[in-house]
Amino acid sequence: MIKVLRTSVLGAAALLFLAGCQQTAHKPPPPLQTQLDQLSTMLAGSHFLRQNCNRTDIPDDVKLQRTAMRVAEHRGWDTKAAGYQQLPALAQARYLAVLEDRQLLTDKCAVMNNRTANFIAAAKSDQEDYME
Repeated sequence: MIKVLRTSVLGAAALLFLAGCQQTAHKPPPPLQTQLDQLSTMLAGSHFLRQNCNRTDIPDDVKLQRTAMRVAEHRGWDTKAAGYQQLPALAQARYLAVLEDRQLLTDKCAVMNNRTANFIAAAKSDQEDYME
């Protein structure tokens, strides 16, 4: 009986040790500009796909913006920071830059589909979990 109990305790301790080793360290959020760049890229790419690549399944800009803010909050970013007020304008500027890019439309659509797939899935499902 004592041997079984000792084996159980040692097994539980080993599991706790392994679980502790697999925990990720808390890392600080990226700089505000990096956060805004990442989010505006997702917003602009999604908007581009809906407007230029026949992606009628992509939610409207209001829902995309709401998803971007939820993703930021989920990542622990301070969405109350003053810079976040610039997000719609930054996304619009990125969208216009993509429009001006001389790359073939089919190539742009393929790249945007690839880069925004998780974000679009999150917006469509109202879940930020897809962004991890």
